[in-house]
Amino acid sequence: MRFNHFRVHLPGGRSNHGPMHPLRLPLRVASSLLCAAAALARPAAADESAPAPYRDASVRVENRVADLLGRMTIDEKIGQITGAWIHMDDVEESGLTPEQYFKKVIPNGVGSVAALQRLLVDRDVEFRNRIQKYLVEETRLGIPAMFHDEGCHGLVKPGATSFPSPIGLACSWDPALAERIYGVVASEMRSRGAQIALTPVVDVARDPRWGRFDETMGEDPYLTSRMGAAVVRGFQGSSDGTIDADHVISTLKHFSGHGTTEGGLNKSPSVSTARVLREVDLLPFAYIIEQAHPWAVMPSYNEIDGVPSHGSRWLLHDVLRDELGFDGLIVSDYGGIGLLYTAHHIAGSLAQAGAVALRAGVQLELPDPESYSLLKDGLKDGSVKTRQIDDAVKAILFAKFRLGLFDHPYADAARARATANRPESRALALEAALESIVLLKNTGILPLSTGRTPTIAVMGPTRTWPASEATRGCRATP
Repeated sequence: MRFNHFRVHLPGGRSNHGPMHPLRLPLRVASSLLCAAAALARPAAADESAPAPYRDASVRVENRVADLLGRMTIDEKIGQITGAWIHMDDVEESGLTPEQYFKKVIPNGVGSVAALQRLLVDRDVEFRNRIQKYLVEETRLGIPAMFHDEGCHGLVKPGATSFPSPIGLACSWDPALAERIYGVVASEMRSRGAQIALTPVVDVARDPRWGRFDETMGEDPYLTSRMGAAVVRGFQGSSDGTIDADHVISTLKHFSGHGTTEGGLNKSPSVSTARVLREVDLLPFAYIIEQAHPWAVMPSYNEIDGVPSHGSRWLLHDVLRDELGFDGLIVSDYGGIGLLYTAHHIAGSLAQAGAVALRAGVQLELPDPESYSLLKDGLKDGSVKTRQIDDAVKAILFAKFRLGLFDHPYADAARARATANRPESRALALEAALESIVLLKNTGILPLSTGRTPTIAVMGPTRTWPASEATRGCRATP
């Protein structure tokens, strides 16, 4: 799979030889030649009943992308490289119909939608399908959106299966188990209408003060790389980058140095030296890209030697593209582009931050159109080139076509219900939990005894627990 290396061929190519001047010929002959030339240059009359090539599933993906790109306005292109966080509560409180609200926030289409509220299965599918229906039927070109979800230890939705956190799962040292788990997460995610998982976190965590330690697979780059590759295979359903209708795009994050933060503070600069960066931080990314072919990579919030990852052409192009051979989609972390202006201060405005990130290689801004929506300012002052926008749009469109979204844009509520919270998924979660347990030292606490410990409080949002040997004899109290 390659997003960025195909050509767009347009009709009407010029001859190497200049035309003979008509005044040198008799008027009648000149007129006849000009009319003939015009007829040859003019494309043949299209069949009015035939769909546009980009809507034809039998046309090669590269040609569908080229055809659609050639029809787009600059506003529609910018829409494709931005995201939108659309919350049902915001729609209901706006006083507008859903379609009116969508027309207000995504009038020119959108690349990816974050509909992350915790809705029950039917409402979740219905809401996403309604957004998709507006995009497909009410926007000029009918370009569907990709929806993204979080899946660090399972889809973060009611009715979805919750698995051990990555730091716990890593303790199993079992990549095959991880692949099975994230295959389940992928199916639950895709059935509800999402196509992108913003997972896994393959940061090598070296400071336990860091608040995101539990999202990682620990401090060892070898373990992180092997478990991370398994997670990607589970999400995408293959090791060669092939994704079917039951799987989703996997996003490697955060590139890079995110787990070696100054003072253990999130978003603070990386303290990795050049050697540590390559031997520790980059190692999982290099291995997973080569062995599992993830479709997406997300830059990190931090700086490396004073340069923020979202604005580093060296990191995202020279290292990620050229050295590691990644040819997929580069998506921003939430608000990461705007931070180039508001936190890192390497840009003088949000518009300039967008120009910096685009030149560095970030192709999709998440979750909302904060900086990329201002890229038209960069076109006017020359800091942004149309070609740079087109390259990013091609990557988005290529992913959407390869996912089959233009041909099958809607989720199926019945399928989503059948996929959610299956008994075999809960059994797998229990198996993973048992495999993740590590006992460093037992000072008499285990085994648990109902005589000595009559009540055990189990904390968390899930109140219904499956009966099993692991929970027998324990009484859960809210």
